[in-house]
Amino acid sequence: MVFLRGPSRNKWPIELAKISGEIRFARGWKEFLSDHCVGYGWLLVFRYDGQSQFLETVFFQSSCKDPYESLG
Repeated sequence: MVFLRGPSRNKWPIELAKISGEIRFARGWKEFLSDHCVGYGWLLVFRYDGQSQFLETVFFQSSCKDPYESLG
């Protein structure tokens, strides 16, 4: 279990799963994407913040940072 923090600064619990020899986000991941309105082609960058927490930065397809990120 890890926690993701998006622009709203809320914590999202996400389970990790090993699939085909790779570690992937599992339960909770689809809800995280849906609640953050992440679209196809967007780039999400995660920075490990310790204690199983990751901070997320969102980039649109144009490589521009999400203007709403700083409002959280």
